[in-house]
Amino acid sequence: ALQVVATDLDDVITGNGNISYSIVSGDVGFYYSDYNGTIHSTLRFDREIKDWYQLVIQASDNGTPPLSSTTSVTISVTDTNDNPPILTRNTYIVGFSENAVFDTKIIQFMATDADLPPYSTILFELVTLIQGFLFDSETG
Repeated sequence: ALQVVATDLDDVITGNGNISYSIVSGDVGFYYSDYNGTIHSTLRFDREIKDWYQLVIQASDNGTPPLSSTTSVTISVTDTNDNPPILTRNTYIVGFSENAVFDTKIIQFMATDADLPPYSTILFELVTLIQGFLFDSETG
């Protein structure tokens, strides 16, 4: 949870210095705890869908007339390793000449990962090693 704190020099005993908080604009899916300024969310965050949120918070006193001020809050969503790498093709069929020389490139696999570095670094693994073939796990 995130907390926004405001102060009021008016008397708390009369109630004029009591502060209540509200979200006056911004992204949906957030709510506040009225008297302590704590912002909560009902959202399931996913950085790949939305990586930041913007809110405008208002703090109001209980005077007559009530006085208020606002502040902007930007919430940044950090990345986790929550997406698997995706190979660009499901099946690869390749052919090459029987006269191919040593170290001839036969195929290069391609994959993407929606996460940010370092979580988007992809390492390839040859599950079944075939004698006579070399495989580079970093380049595919």
